[in-house]
Amino acid sequence: MVTAALVGLGWWGTTIARSLEDSAALRLTRAIDIDPARAEWAKARGLSFSTTLDPALADPAIDAIILCTPHSQ
Repeated sequence: MVTAALVGLGWWGTTIARSLEDSAALRLTRAIDIDPARAEWAKARGLSFSTTLDPALADPAIDAIILCTPHSQ
């Protein structure tokens, strides 16, 4: 099982997160978004939340980072 963090909780990020809810291969444990208002969405799904990438990069339990940010970022 790959443990992952998801960066970006806009339309595409939330779509990806919902599609992975039943995955036997990948488990999301953390969400990152610059908008603190998105924390509620993440926490309702059992995901840790931060507004920066640093906590995910420092977490040894995270195997992968999924980027769902706009191309401009």
